Amino acid sequence: IHDLSKIFSDNTGIKFKLYSDYPFKAKAGRTLTNTQKEALAFMKKDGNDMWIKRDTIEGKPVLRVAVPDYMTQEGCIKCHNSHNDKTWDFDWKIGDKRGILEVITPLEADLKANHEMRDEIILIIAVAMFILVVYYSITLIKRETELLDANEILEIRVQEEVEKNIAQQNQMTQQSRSAVMGDMM
Repeated sequence: IHDLSKIFSDNTGIKFKLYSDYPFKAKAGRTLTNTQKEALAFMKKDGNDMWIKRDTIEGKPVLRVAVPDYMTQEGCIKCHNSHNDKTWDFDWKIGDKRGILEVITPLEADLKANHEMRDEIILIIAVAMFILVVYYSITLIKRETELLDANEILEIRVQEEVEKNIAQQNQMTQQSRSAVMGDMM
């Protein structure tokens, strides 16, 4: 299983790790990483839950997902319980947690694509905002021009009416003087 996992990992970039607190003699000398110990501790404490962690391996972002590796087949149990290289002194049963199957997926390409998409969305939003600002600015300028034109027309009309009223008042004043002069004469 470890050899097949390595071949698959080499061909896809996705890594599969199988580990447990009960290794066969060939793997007994291996040292678990702190992250692997963390996943094992989680599985012991939280049972059937999936352990998920975003991590960095060799300077590259990865997503680590681990699930319990259960003993589910009678043939596997017989083999593990009778194997000459076992390092444990008990017998496995159906449903026992043998260890962990961990899948490590590289995130670099996905994160790069997400950053590019984010940048494109920000650019689209910025362009849309610019277009809206220009549109509303033009609309406001047109409305302001229309209001100024209407205001100017009103001022001219008011001025004409004021001048007409002054002329009428002057004419009435002149007529009144003429009438007074006529009376005096």
